[in-house]
Amino acid sequence: MKPLKASKLLALLLLCAACTTKYSFVNVPPGFDQAASLPPEGTYVCDPFDAGPKASLQTGIIGSLHYLDASQPQYSSVRDYLQFGHAINDVMLIMNRLYVPTRPFDRGFTTLGGDVLRNESGEALIEWFAVDMRTRLGLGPTDAPGAYQLALITDDGSILTVGDGAGTELINNDGFHSTKMKCATQPLDFQPGSTIPARIEYFQGPRTHISLVLMWRPWPANPADVNDPECDQSGNDHFFDSTQNPSAPRQAYNDLLARGWRPMSAQNFYMPGSILNPCE
Repeated sequence: MKPLKASKLLALLLLCAACTTKYSFVNVPPGFDQAASLPPEGTYVCDPFDAGPKASLQTGIIGSLHYLDASQPQYSSVRDYLQFGHAINDVMLIMNRLYVPTRPFDRGFTTLGGDVLRNESGEALIEWFAVDMRTRLGLGPTDAPGAYQLALITDDGSILTVGDGAGTELINNDGFHSTKMKCATQPLDFQPGSTIPARIEYFQGPRTHISLVLMWRPWPANPADVNDPECDQSGNDHFFDSTQNPSAPRQAYNDLLARGWRPMSAQNFYMPGSILNPCE
């Protein structure tokens, strides 16, 4: 592969007139709000975790990539990665949804221009990195309005923040751990015609397994059911069988589906600000 060339990431296309929101979006990256052209192919990575087809130009998630070099501590908190890690400022990740069942991650990140992202030693970036993701959460065409409970299943750590200003930390699943489910203890209200700004911070420690799944379900009518039996459960073979390709759901994950949980679909993630998805 040719070496990655640094180039300034251009803004990503026109106002999204069809998308409405009752929230202001916090911390949209500079230059990403108004636009006249698509970014160069070498500056973005489409669907880095093979999370499936996108729904439309208006849907998706943007993410910036940060990594640790060999001289740095092996931090166990995602925000240390984002504060002290090396930001790859020339590249933006574009994701369709957050559904990455536990599986090996050994391919690294390849831009649409064919460049493989590497660390300071020239190795493909497959460990000791973090992704800072921004999106807007909303109802899909067939989703009922109302209160929902959200949960993150990740390996390693993750944090979900939602809402105006600095936002509200809804789920903290941070730290070194195998695939672990962490559930929100407060409901999030979804209504037609509005979206909720969201930030998902995620880090991958040592190689090679990764997992990143954002789940939701209607808020339980019985308060005792808010603490689902799988909340705080963990294990790289607990929710998914990563020895299969693609990874296969195990009984614990199927039980979640039976209790009304499901992964948020591509139609539930709206591009932040006025950005359109360039991975057409």
